[in-house]
Amino acid sequence: MPVRLSPDQARYPFFSPDGKQIVCQIREAGARWRVAILSASDGGIQRQFPQLPITSVLRWSPDGSALDYVDVQNGVSNLWRQSLSGGPAQQLTHLGEDNIIYFAWSRDGTKLAYVRGRAESDVVLFQRAARHTWR
Repeated sequence: MPVRLSPDQARYPFFSPDGKQIVCQIREAGARWRVAILSASDGGIQRQFPQLPITSVLRWSPDGSALDYVDVQNGVSNLWRQSLSGGPAQQLTHLGEDNIIYFAWSRDGTKLAYVRGRAESDVVLFQRAARHTWR
């Protein structure tokens, strides 16, 4: 039977490698979204990361000691790692173009797979044609 862990809204949950914590984005009513780590046993907020982007794919590092996320700087996205012990985030990739849309680590943490691409769109104006009367 499902059990609600948190009274806050939450999205994009991912369990830590040991299954004891959940990283997700949360927000209280009327507040802004933020990245947080919740206890998997009671849903209590253990830590928050207001500096991490909420528009990013977010995952645990393979060993569970950090959070990995995509950050876009100067129009190029790269993978970054924020250690749970603190300190500045470390850049993991140095890509020159396109965006990382999704990424995942292999179970043993030795391989990284990611999907890259770019969003392109066009604006098209449709106008209703004049009605013809057929005789």
